Amino acid sequence: MHLSRSEWKRIVAEYETSDERHVEFCARRRVSLHSFRMWLYKLRKERSAGKVARRATRAVQMVPVRVRQAPGEAFIDEVVEVVVRGAIIRVRVGQDARYIAELAAALGERC
Repeated sequence: MHLSRSEWKRIVAEYETSDERHVEFCARRRVSLHSFRMWLYKLRKERSAGKVARRATRAVQMVPVRVRQAPGEAFIDEVVEVVVRGAIIRVRVGQDARYIAELAAALGERC
């Protein structure tokens, strides 16, 4: 007996609401155990793939983000390199510009 996809969907849905084991359910419904299991796993896999696809779609949705920095506040981990006659000075962003200029001038005189 050949059953259509919609018939297998109905049979699988009925099984999922029952407390029977595969063998008992198939014997009562007079369907092939092999065919039943093939459709059961196939339909479950399709449902699962649909859920994953929907979750993945939601996961890639972008949301607007605005980054604000308080006045005078610097990102502590950002470092700028200043090269003076081959000497490299690494300074944190937000460091006093006058201090850096004095340091660069002093290095320029020595190098």
